Amino acid sequence: MAQYIKQLIKPVLRMEGLGGGILEKSQSTFSYFAFGSNLSSQRIRINNPSARFRSIAKLSDYKLDFNYFSKRWQGAPATLVPHEGEHVWGVLWELDQEHLETLDKQEGVPRVYKRMEVRVELEDGRSEIAYTYYLVKPDEPDKRPSKGHVSTRFLLIIWPD
Repeated sequence: MAQYIKQLIKPVLRMEGLGGGILEKSQSTFSYFAFGSNLSSQRIRINNPSARFRSIAKLSDYKLDFNYFSKRWQGAPATLVPHEGEHVWGVLWELDQEHLETLDKQEGVPRVYKRMEVRVELEDGRSEIAYTYYLVKPDEPDKRPSKGHVSTRFLLIIWPD
């Protein structure tokens, strides 16, 4: 999975000239662990232009799920569900503090998603606290992601059943 995420964001690394190095954080920024549509640099920068790639990251003791039908996405958006022994791969972004409010708004806080702090493991083995989001909507029987929201290849990797 980590290899697939690297391939997915390789154009971002070239575009930003990052080549895999970790940026230093300051108090004027925050870290954000993305696991769904915000893996895309185009998507996250719609409302958060300060987003800078930091690292591929792994969140332990959670699993990726799709458990609520969204009329907006015409399918179930991604969410995190606590699950001991599982893990979710994603991207760690660094954003300017001024974009925490726009990221919350983009994620539909507090009606759709809720923000939480998690500890993620970076590619180099270090760990860091970051914000991420989980759905606050109740489970529904139809848990299929929308076809327009996630690529077929990505779907086969993250949702093999």
